Amino acid sequence: MAAPVVAREARGEREAPTLRLTPGSGLEAAGVLEVEEEEEEEEEEAAARRARSFAQDARVRFLGGRLEQMLGLPAEKWSQHLESEDRRRVLAEFLESPSPACLVFGVAAAGRLAASREIPRDAKHKLVYVAKKIAESSGVNDFFQTVLFGEVPASSLGHILVPILSNRNNHKSWSCFISQDTERHVEVMKHKMHILRGKMLGRTLLPIPTIAGKFDLDPKPPGTHLEPDERTVLHAIESVVIKWSHQIQEIIEKDSGQPLLNGLHSNPQTELDFWTMRKENLSCIYDQLQAPTVLKMVKILKTKRSSYFPALKDIFTAVRKALLEARDVALYLRPLRRHIQCLQETEFPQTRGLIAPLFHTICLIWSHSEFYNTPARVIVLLQEFCNLFIDQATDYLSPEDLLKGEVEDSLEKVQVAINILKTFKSSFFNYREGLGNYFMGNKEVKPWDFQSQLVFCRFDKFLDRCMKMEDVFVTVLEFEKLERLEFGGTKGAILNGQIHEMSEEFMELCKIFKQSTYDPSDLNNMEFESDYVVFKSKTLDFDRRLGTILCEGFFNCSGLEAAFKLLTIFGNFLEKPVVMEIFRPHYSSLVHMFNAELDMCKQLYNEHVKQIECGNVVLNKNMPFTSGNIKWAKEVLDRLQTFWSNFASLQYLFLESPDDASVRQKYVEMTALLDQFENRIYDDWKNNVGEICEFNLNQPLIKFSAINGLLSVNFDPKVGFDVLKMFNRSNFYCKHISDTSSHLFCENVSAIYTNKRETCKLTAPSLRPQPIRANKMVVNLHMWALSGLGPVNIFRTQAAPRL
Repeated sequence: MAAPVVAREARGEREAPTLRLTPGSGLEAAGVLEVEEEEEEEEEEAAARRARSFAQDARVRFLGGRLEQMLGLPAEKWSQHLESEDRRRVLAEFLESPSPACLVFGVAAAGRLAASREIPRDAKHKLVYVAKKIAESSGVNDFFQTVLFGEVPASSLGHILVPILSNRNNHKSWSCFISQDTERHVEVMKHKMHILRGKMLGRTLLPIPTIAGKFDLDPKPPGTHLEPDERTVLHAIESVVIKWSHQIQEIIEKDSGQPLLNGLHSNPQTELDFWTMRKENLSCIYDQLQAPTVLKMVKILKTKRSSYFPALKDIFTAVRKALLEARDVALYLRPLRRHIQCLQETEFPQTRGLIAPLFHTICLIWSHSEFYNTPARVIVLLQEFCNLFIDQATDYLSPEDLLKGEVEDSLEKVQVAINILKTFKSSFFNYREGLGNYFMGNKEVKPWDFQSQLVFCRFDKFLDRCMKMEDVFVTVLEFEKLERLEFGGTKGAILNGQIHEMSEEFMELCKIFKQSTYDPSDLNNMEFESDYVVFKSKTLDFDRRLGTILCEGFFNCSGLEAAFKLLTIFGNFLEKPVVMEIFRPHYSSLVHMFNAELDMCKQLYNEHVKQIECGNVVLNKNMPFTSGNIKWAKEVLDRLQTFWSNFASLQYLFLESPDDASVRQKYVEMTALLDQFENRIYDDWKNNVGEICEFNLNQPLIKFSAINGLLSVNFDPKVGFDVLKMFNRSNFYCKHISDTSSHLFCENVSAIYTNKRETCKLTAPSLRPQPIRANKMVVNLHMWALSGLGPVNIFRTQAAPRL
């Protein structure tokens, strides 16, 4: 049952849908039938659309017109021929794939047009062949110049006409000259038809003289003259040996790199197909040379000591060597088919991981193949892989929309392509250096000592074109930031106007790419190069104007902080060589401003130290001596470090000068002074805090003044406030708290809540005992310290006050 169905489907026929109903399934079956009919209609409509789309191809229309003209077909025959999906598939393979190299069209007995890849043996009507001049697929524009049309007469010419003309019984009324001339022309025509048939099949067929199989020359003593018939046979054999030598020499001299020399950009699949076809063709020639008739011809030449016998031996030797080479190369190139298929089927951004295995395989081929380890061979292969990556990158970039789409998306695509192309080139150099690891044992190492330019000539041009496109997109994104630049100060309005004018001019400049119609990835199209030159010259002028604006804005800065803000706003524009060159003379002014800032900080430091020595130091509000001085030192240090980080980020743009070294030395000295000052303040406080704590812990909680009769809290601000301030700013000051203070704080903090109501009978904020947490504890201690009660509790552990 299945076999007839498969047969009908293979013929393109569709079996009518059948419906088998079971009891109670009428509605369901009817619904299923409707769905199936709708699906069949949709499939038929889709097939019709595909057929119409295929028929509209310019190459298909061109073929149909020529076939209608040469075969005398009505116009509807070509349309009927394209209705079959199988026939469309055969024609599409011929148009899109390197093979088949030829298609033969003819009119079948039923009047239908038929196409085949080989010449039918039983053809009784005129045939028309369409052959490709080059062994690879061609585009729509090149198709009309790369195909050749020809007519093949009916087979009766070879089976009927030739025997009639060759039969001498039909020559009785002819003169001997006419008979001989006719036989000669018929033999020549047979040879040409035989050779042509081989070319149509993609093979080299060797013509064999008809007379060679009919005679067997017996060996005769040397010096014996040959009979006329013997001379004719020997002449025919020697003549055909000459033809064979030309045919075989043409095949052997064929080089896989010839398409590249002809200016075609073939891919590695062409290389693999070339060696596969070469192996098959040479195998066919070798089998023909081993045929009994040919061996008989060899024997005749050897027996008659013909001067063409050495030439025939050379032919045998050349074919044998060439066949061994073709078999070896085809065998070792076979693993590359998988790599090529993966490269063609994988999305281009993911092909980076396929590059290393590809070069590994090429190195294995180089080290193991007996015949493919020459520079000429591997250079051709690598050039073709370069072409493959160029084709894949071009398809990924979509060059028709590249310059007209979003700049960010186009830039991302170009950068991906550049990274992959650079990875491919760097992998070549890496594997070339490690090529010796692929030769095992005592095998001689054969390096890739050829120039890399031989491989990457076109590749480098394409990579350079991609980098130019990247430069265009990066420049566009940079100049789009001009709209966000805004200056202040007395000249702010003037500078902002100049920036706005530049932004509008640049947007107008970008239209030369937005409105372009060429393919920017086409290396033969020089329109992009000319537009790029114009674009670079204009942007160079913009860079000069930006450098002038930057200098004017720098002059308008009120101080070092404003100068660094200006340079930060300019950002990447400052890295442009032209802008940097214009601003370079003003870099020394920036160094002097920073030098002045360091001198001012040193002066502030000296004045602050003098104030400490005089005892009238001015600190921040509510800051004790120790923590206040430490905070002052930190603020000065933060200011210097901010300026230094901005200054250091610019140093790589300019050459180092003696002033830079002086500023760096001053900065190091100033930071060292501030660190020493901070440590000295802290050490002085740390050395005395333990003694003060112990002394105050032994004092009464409340003191009675005999002078005015008032009670006062026994609180030493030298300890309490510093500890509280440091705990309150724990993010920075925790490291400065001494071990003695921390120990006393942790021991006595619980007494704050236990003895608070017993020891503090004075008016004070009423606070509830809270669970001891670091943050709440510090806040409460700070409040009690400000009220004058808390510090007593910190340094007091007695349960009741002593008066």
